[in-house]
Amino acid sequence: MNIILLGPPGSGKGTYARMLNAKYGFTVIGTGVILRSEIEKGTKLGKESEEFMKIGKLFPDELMAKIVAKKIDSIRNRKGLIFDGYPRTIKQAEFLDEYLESKEMKIDLVCDVLVPEKVAVERISGRWSCPKCGFIYHVKYIKPKTLGICDKCNKGLTQRADEKPGIVKKRFQEYHRLTEPLKEYYTTLGILKEVDGIGTPEEVFKRIVGLVDSIQKEKQ
Repeated sequence: MNIILLGPPGSGKGTYARMLNAKYGFTVIGTGVILRSEIEKGTKLGKESEEFMKIGKLFPDELMAKIVAKKIDSIRNRKGLIFDGYPRTIKQAEFLDEYLESKEMKIDLVCDVLVPEKVAVERISGRWSCPKCGFIYHVKYIKPKTLGICDKCNKGLTQRADEKPGIVKKRFQEYHRLTEPLKEYYTTLGILKEVDGIGTPEEVFKRIVGLVDSIQKEKQ
């Protein structure tokens, strides 16, 4: 089963992707994690990515396509895929559909996590992440055992450049302009399902699981 997690910045897509991985064993393809890893390594791709992140712009479609295709090809366990942060534009969605079809695969569910902008901004401003494993913490919702330190890697937590208030606003503008049209695209395909994103991560995840289990039964 292959799933796309759709939603604005701060909707919790990364958290729910990890929870789906833990429950079902689906492989997470998180483009944000991939790009941030390249930034940490100081690669050419990382330097390009950092410039786009600093101004709240989405990364070019052509380069994202290469990154996603390479990641899909590297996965040996095709039990299921979870796309977190991709696609973000109609062009990216069309590429993904075509590429998966070439691998005799398809998207089964697009889960749109609905969160008001005010709530999402609050979530983002309190968010800290591990530069090594990418796990995301929050000063209010998901606190590390030791302040400022990742529970898993024992690395110091950092706050991304694109989590600053001014940049967050630009990210929302980009989301509304480019990503929201994806809702119509996937609604037309009959695979878009909306999920109320308000509540604890466990509460929201339970709603997502309900959708996943329902579609898995239909596929049997």
